[in-house]
Amino acid sequence: MDTYKAQGLKRAWIPKEYTTELRPLGIPTVKDRAIQILFLLAMEPVAETQADESSYGFRPFRGCATAITVIRSLLDKKHARDTWVYDADLTKCFDSISHDFLLNNTFIHNKDPLQQWLKAPIYETITEGPNKGKTIITPNNRGTPQGGVISPILCNIALDGMQRLIDKHNSKGNIRKFNKGMGVRILHLIRYADDFVILSPSKD
Repeated sequence: MDTYKAQGLKRAWIPKEYTTELRPLGIPTVKDRAIQILFLLAMEPVAETQADESSYGFRPFRGCATAITVIRSLLDKKHARDTWVYDADLTKCFDSISHDFLLNNTFIHNKDPLQQWLKAPIYETITEGPNKGKTIITPNNRGTPQGGVISPILCNIALDGMQRLIDKHNSKGNIRKFNKGMGVRILHLIRYADDFVILSPSKD
């Protein structure tokens, strides 16, 4: 890998589901995608040992249907009739993640290729107006480009730890007692990449 040099990313815009907005993709070359897959195969087993229990997006044997099933199961419980639901989507999560954080917290020995992928410039061809056909080159100083093979696992690495915050709150003597005195979490986190739901017995 000493001679490896990552290429720039091709900008493409795709429609966001259920909105009129467009999602920016940064698409690596075929060679860069192939090498990212090799890194992904090495990173995933380690990342899985560190992953949040409540994370269901872009992980082996998990998916959207699993997250929905967990939410439904929690809301079907007898004591959940007064549950408050906090539904959130982190704005521009992929575009905002700190490069330094990813480089310091990603489980690979050789960080140089990762740094190259994160810093790769974005090439965008203008398709309308007087500058049609002109290519704009934009530096990449933050975030992990959507369109990269390893971007989903990098997003999860950045967000893992939310479960520990929830568990810390649940351990402060705030556990409600249900079903013959068994301790039950009062807060539940269910996360799918940068979308998550928190279930709570109170609005506060």
